[in-house]
Amino acid sequence: MPKTNKEEKQAIIAENKQFTARDAIQIGLHAALLFFLSGLVGSIGFVPVLYPAAPFVIAIVCGPVFFLFLSKVRYFGMITAVGTLQGAFLAITGHGIYSLLAAFILGLIADILCRTGNYRSFKHSLLGYAALSSKT
Repeated sequence: MPKTNKEEKQAIIAENKQFTARDAIQIGLHAALLFFLSGLVGSIGFVPVLYPAAPFVIAIVCGPVFFLFLSKVRYFGMITAVGTLQGAFLAITGHGIYSLLAAFILGLIADILCRTGNYRSFKHSLLGYAALSSKT
Protein backbone atom coordinates (compact mmCIF):
# COMPACT_ATOMS: atom_id res chain seq x y z
CA MET A 1 0.00 0.00 0.00
CA PRO A 2 1.59 3.33 -1.05
CA LYS A 3 2.21 6.03 1.51
CA THR A 4 0.02 9.10 1.50
CA ASN A 5 1.43 12.62 1.44
CA LYS A 6 0.82 13.00 5.17
CA GLU A 7 2.68 9.79 5.98
CA GLU A 8 5.57 10.83 3.73
CA LYS A 9 5.82 14.21 5.44
CA GLN A 10 5.80 12.59 8.89
CA ALA A 11 8.54 10.18 7.79
CA ILE A 12 10.65 13.07 6.51
CA ILE A 13 10.10 15.01 9.74
CA ALA A 14 11.05 11.95 11.81
CA GLU A 15 14.28 11.58 9.81
CA ASN A 16 15.13 15.29 9.91
CA LYS A 17 15.85 16.09 13.56
CA GLN A 18 17.11 19.62 12.88
CA PHE A 19 15.45 22.80 14.02
CA THR A 20 14.21 24.59 10.90
CA ALA A 21 13.06 28.08 9.98
CA ARG A 22 9.52 26.72 9.87
CA ASP A 23 9.78 25.83 13.57
CA ALA A 24 11.04 29.33 14.40
CA ILE A 25 8.16 30.86 12.46
CA GLN A 26 5.67 28.65 14.32
CA ILE A 27 7.16 29.69 17.67
CA GLY A 28 7.07 33.40 16.83
CA LEU A 29 3.60 33.28 15.31
CA HIS A 30 2.01 31.45 18.23
CA ALA A 31 3.84 33.54 20.84
CA ALA A 32 2.62 36.75 19.20
CA LEU A 33 -0.91 35.39 18.84
CA LEU A 34 -1.02 34.29 22.48
CA PHE A 35 0.32 37.67 23.62
CA PHE A 36 -2.20 39.55 21.47
CA LEU A 37 -5.15 37.48 22.67
CA SER A 38 -4.13 37.69 26.31
CA GLY A 39 -3.78 41.47 26.03
CA LEU A 40 -7.09 41.81 24.26
CA VAL A 41 -9.00 39.59 26.65
CA GLY A 42 -7.07 40.93 29.64
CA SER A 43 -8.51 44.36 28.97
CA ILE A 44 -11.69 43.18 30.70
CA GLY A 45 -9.62 43.69 33.85
CA PHE A 46 -10.16 47.43 33.45
CA VAL A 47 -13.69 46.84 34.72
CA PRO A 48 -13.16 46.56 38.48
CA VAL A 49 -15.80 43.89 38.98
CA LEU A 50 -14.27 41.68 36.26
CA TYR A 51 -10.64 42.10 37.35
CA PRO A 52 -10.52 38.85 39.39
CA ALA A 53 -11.96 36.86 36.46
CA ALA A 54 -9.47 38.13 33.86
CA PRO A 55 -6.79 35.40 34.31
CA PHE A 56 -9.38 32.65 34.00
CA VAL A 57 -10.94 34.14 30.88
CA ILE A 58 -7.48 34.64 29.34
CA ALA A 59 -6.62 30.99 29.96
CA ILE A 60 -9.88 29.81 28.40
CA VAL A 61 -9.52 31.99 25.29
CA CYS A 62 -5.82 31.24 24.73
CA GLY A 63 -6.20 27.48 25.34
CA PRO A 64 -7.21 26.54 21.78
CA VAL A 65 -4.25 28.49 20.38
CA PHE A 66 -1.87 26.60 22.66
CA PHE A 67 -3.33 23.23 21.68
CA LEU A 68 -3.07 24.18 18.03
CA PHE A 69 0.59 24.99 18.67
CA LEU A 70 1.04 21.58 20.31
CA SER A 71 0.07 19.94 17.04
CA LYS A 72 3.10 21.67 15.49
CA VAL A 73 5.60 20.91 18.28
CA ARG A 74 8.38 18.55 17.22
CA TYR A 75 11.19 19.30 19.64
CA PHE A 76 11.73 19.76 23.32
CA GLY A 77 12.18 23.45 24.00
CA MET A 78 9.60 24.87 21.62
CA ILE A 79 7.10 25.47 24.43
CA THR A 80 9.88 26.96 26.55
CA ALA A 81 10.68 29.32 23.67
CA VAL A 82 7.05 30.43 23.38
CA GLY A 83 6.87 31.02 27.13
CA THR A 84 10.13 32.97 27.09
CA LEU A 85 8.93 35.14 24.20
CA GLN A 86 5.71 35.84 26.06
CA GLY A 87 7.75 36.77 29.13
CA ALA A 88 9.94 39.04 26.99
CA PHE A 89 6.82 40.76 25.62
CA LEU A 90 5.59 41.26 29.17
CA ALA A 91 8.96 42.60 30.35
CA ILE A 92 9.17 45.02 27.41
CA THR A 93 5.66 46.33 28.07
CA GLY A 94 6.48 47.19 31.67
CA HIS A 95 5.49 44.12 33.69
CA GLY A 96 8.97 43.75 35.13
CA ILE A 97 11.96 41.54 34.46
CA TYR A 98 10.67 38.89 36.84
CA SER A 99 7.89 38.09 34.38
CA LEU A 100 10.58 37.00 31.91
CA LEU A 101 12.19 34.72 34.50
CA ALA A 102 8.83 33.28 35.58
CA ALA A 103 7.77 32.71 31.96
CA PHE A 104 11.02 30.86 31.22
CA ILE A 105 10.72 28.61 34.27
CA LEU A 106 7.01 27.91 33.74
CA GLY A 107 7.61 27.30 30.04
CA LEU A 108 10.29 24.77 30.90
CA ILE A 109 7.95 23.05 33.35
CA ALA A 110 5.20 23.01 30.68
CA ASP A 111 7.65 21.57 28.16
CA ILE A 112 8.65 18.80 30.57
CA LEU A 113 5.02 17.96 31.35
CA CYS A 114 4.03 17.87 27.69
CA ARG A 115 7.13 15.84 26.80
CA THR A 116 6.15 13.13 29.28
CA GLY A 117 3.02 12.64 27.18
CA ASN A 118 5.04 12.81 23.93
CA TYR A 119 3.17 16.06 23.11
CA ARG A 120 0.08 14.00 22.21
CA SER A 121 -1.45 13.07 25.57
CA PHE A 122 -4.35 15.38 26.41
CA LYS A 123 -3.84 14.94 30.16
CA HIS A 124 -0.17 15.92 30.02
CA SER A 125 -0.86 18.73 27.56
CA LEU A 126 -3.56 20.15 29.82
CA LEU A 127 -1.22 20.07 32.82
CA GLY A 128 1.48 21.72 30.71
CA TYR A 129 -0.90 24.46 29.62
CA ALA A 130 -2.00 24.99 33.22
CA ALA A 131 1.63 25.50 34.18
CA LEU A 132 2.32 27.85 31.27
CA SER A 133 -0.83 29.91 31.74
CA SER A 134 -0.21 30.40 35.46
CA LYS A 135 2.14 33.27 34.58
CA THR A 136 -0.79 35.57 33.74
